[in-house]
Amino acid sequence: MNQNTSLPILSFTLCFRSNPDQVHEVHHWKSSDTTLVVKAHPDVPQIGLFIELTHEQLNTQLDLGGIAPAVILQFDDQRRFTGASLSLGTSAGAFGLVTQSKQLLILPFEENFPISQLTHFKLK
Repeated sequence: MNQNTSLPILSFTLCFRSNPDQVHEVHHWKSSDTTLVVKAHPDVPQIGLFIELTHEQLNTQLDLGGIAPAVILQFDDQRRFTGASLSLGTSAGAFGLVTQSKQLLILPFEENFPISQLTHFKLK
């Protein structure tokens, strides 16, 4: 299992049905691991993290303890939005997620974020 330290920054555009696009500067973590400890990087709660998975297994397990409050956005191979999970507990609490998505974006939670309008993302 790799720990995600010294990650590059990526410019990421979220596209919505009826809301303006949002551009985010986030860390980029590309991994072939099937189990990831996301809290290993201290800036994730403030900046965000795009995870790109390259393994051939069906599922990936994410340890998201210490990452709260946050929204975990999941995308398919064509960069289309497929679902979201919320981590709204305390940053000291335990939180895990098992996903089939190979592209995930973790952002700090904002109450007015239009999750229901999200359609896809673009990389710059």
